[in-house]
Amino acid sequence: MATTKGGSIIWDDELDRELFPLDIIAETDLIADVCSEIVKARNEKKISQRRLAEISGLKQSAIARLEKAGALPRLDTILKLLLPLGKTLAVVPLKKSLAEYAAKTKAAEDAKTAESPADAAPASHGSGAPYSPGYAPMQAKGNR
Repeated sequence: MATTKGGSIIWDDELDRELFPLDIIAETDLIADVCSEIVKARNEKKISQRRLAEISGLKQSAIARLEKAGALPRLDTILKLLLPLGKTLAVVPLKKSLAEYAAKTKAAEDAKTAESPADAAPASHGSGAPYSPGYAPMQAKGNR
């Protein structure tokens, strides 16, 4: 989960593991990687958001939301952005497998269990309510 400090994204991996299931963390990281590549490609081609909106048929505000990680992008939106940037999607092996995410998460949970009492309160997502598995906000990957 990210918080901002002076406009910079600050990540808290421990909080992510407390609040979100492993598959949601992996999915969000993958989407953040795709969005980061779109931003990188746009900047390399020196295309403004406004110009990319014109040539992709999308609204500039939709591109800004994607770049600020304000919304989960749909696949058709990603494809509309990639085409004018000379990019495409490919199905390739993951850099980090779900098993690697699981091992990292398990090690962190084991360390936390050793430090805290067994009757600790359930994790919440800021509202005081326990985590709901259907909730997974999209955030930019930043300095992770």
